[in-house]
Amino acid sequence: MAIKINQTTAIENDHRQWVFMTVSVLGENYKYVYTAPKDLSDDALQSYIDGRENFYKKKVLCNLYPDADVYNSSLEDFEA
Repeated sequence: MAIKINQTTAIENDHRQWVFMTVSVLGENYKYVYTAPKDLSDDALQSYIDGRENFYKKKVLCNLYPDADVYNSSLEDFEA
């Protein structure tokens, strides 16, 4: 799984920024927009996003298996 940050945009009057990203899994690309602290950029922002990898894995699983109870299951349940 790879996560590429495509763009960031500050949110006015807020301590967060929009982060536009592409999550690549098994040759498929999934585009998401989430927020991150505004004071993060470059390597620090990528580290923050990478640290949330399991969250993004679950989002991809929700796309692939809409009827699965992804949030009440561990990732290991899907990897088995």
